[in-house]
Amino acid sequence: MKQKWIHLCNRLDYQFENPDILRQALTHKSYLPLESEENFGNNERIEFLGDAVLDLVTSEMLMQEFPELDEGGLSKFRASLVSESGLCKQARALELGDCLLLGRGEEMTGGREKTSLLSDTFEAVMAAIYLDSRDKHGLSEIARVIRKLFLPHLPENAQGYITRDYKSELQEHVQKLTGLPSTYELVDETGPDHQKEFTMAVFVRDKEYGRGSGASKKLASQLAAENALVRIHHDPSLLEGGCGQLMKNTESDEPVRIQKVIAQAGVASRRSAEDLIRAGEVLLNGEIVKQMGCKMLIGKDHLSVEGRRVVISPEQKTEVYALYKPKNCITTLNDPQGRVTINDFFPQTSARLFPVGRLDYDAEGLILLTNDGDLAHQLMHPRHKVSKGYFVKVRGIVENKALSELRKGPVIDDRRHQRVRVKILHNVNDKTWLELFLREGTNRQIKKMFQKIGYPVQKIKRFQIGSIMLGDLQSGESRALSPKEIKQILN
Repeated sequence: MKQKWIHLCNRLDYQFENPDILRQALTHKSYLPLESEENFGNNERIEFLGDAVLDLVTSEMLMQEFPELDEGGLSKFRASLVSESGLCKQARALELGDCLLLGRGEEMTGGREKTSLLSDTFEAVMAAIYLDSRDKHGLSEIARVIRKLFLPHLPENAQGYITRDYKSELQEHVQKLTGLPSTYELVDETGPDHQKEFTMAVFVRDKEYGRGSGASKKLASQLAAENALVRIHHDPSLLEGGCGQLMKNTESDEPVRIQKVIAQAGVASRRSAEDLIRAGEVLLNGEIVKQMGCKMLIGKDHLSVEGRRVVISPEQKTEVYALYKPKNCITTLNDPQGRVTINDFFPQTSARLFPVGRLDYDAEGLILLTNDGDLAHQLMHPRHKVSKGYFVKVRGIVENKALSELRKGPVIDDRRHQRVRVKILHNVNDKTWLELFLREGTNRQIKKMFQKIGYPVQKIKRFQIGSIMLGDLQSGESRALSPKEIKQILN
């Protein structure tokens, strides 16, 4: 057993008879065992069991420690105790992050410090203790461990520990002033199956008050309600007249093209929106959109994409991030084959980000992420002439005259492309490094054009998009662009 795991057992005050169960509890789904290692599985399934064990043991503990609480109070107290943030605190106290077995992508994105991942691991470890001890001790050993971990942190006054129910507060407030109910809808769902993030929006009479994101729909709804209460507190007039003023800036008497609405909502770029329409994934007022020129009235018509309602946020702020895409990472949000995706390296933000354009699976370097579909369209469309810079390594010693075809505009797949700015940097053995700039980027263009002139590409690294440079970013790292940098892109 690893030394870190031995220390963990000491902190838990529990020694495993079967250490393989502990190993499974500490193995994240992203981890791929070495050829010399036996595969004991990951913690995804036993995390489910740990959730149930924690609910049972903490329920009994709270009933014993706080006899004055009724059923509602006990439920709220337990919800606070075993919430994601509550379990994460326990995980950090046990230093579970240092004990985890993680895949490379998860490791590079700070997985050992992620709240949801630590919370899930804590549940898995509790399940492991239960499975290891149940045959001899039933529930007594896991109950002892849980009580030892939680009891020192329980307050004398339970009421101060119970989480506020923002949904109930909002409903009471809205109903008092408008007589209308508040409703919640799922507007986004991202992340792999084992680490989903949900975004919920709260509405009154089809007007959005706020939205929130979390590891469960329940948590996201609470955060949406909390954000709505903050807005209403700062501007009570939002609720006057049955919320007639809310989101007035998202209503329009002028019809707008559906592609533009999808882009403004940050769902996809205009070009991707057209692909979604062709695939029959866009519905307007419940009917499949079949024409590209179809328009809608924002605030009156209802639009959904891939089964999710599209909501125009009243205060959507353009966010743009520069990300160093690692090599052997696919530029998509989800991959059915389970490969590392660019989504594994997204920064922590409530905005729904998507990549602007693509980089080949085996290429690396700068890629921009944004929630602004119009900006993405501007950066990707060739007519806007946004230049992109690359360092390229090819096999063979390239002579300058061989590059003349590229400088005139290479012909690829029977189509002449725009001119390429290219220069030779240096030679290493039988390899050549080049610097080139493209104003368009068709599928595998760099590989195809060098293959055509007889120099197979071995490495591609993008270092510039427009005025934005890769700079000091390391593989997997990202940074938010400043307002000045975003303005430069827009101009």
